[in-house]
Amino acid sequence: MIADDQRESRRSSLAVWFAVAAVLPALYMLSTGPVLLLVNLGYVPNAVLSIYWPLAVLRHHFRLADVFYAWYESLWFRLVG
Repeated sequence: MIADDQRESRRSSLAVWFAVAAVLPALYMLSTGPVLLLVNLGYVPNAVLSIYWPLAVLRHHFRLADVFYAWYESLWFRLVG
């Protein structure tokens, strides 16, 4: 009985780690829009953008990534008008 509880606990812990591993990169990649908006509005310093250098490299080497991020960023800038 205790072994079953421990296995179930391990499985649920593993599920949480997989969920975190999937969600955190997505949040990082999608946070570019709001952060760029905040930088352009002057609420956040430009230095914050340095955390996105891996995405800048990705955009430089992959046209599809560049097209997606150009579209995604334009959505955020249209919010402000």
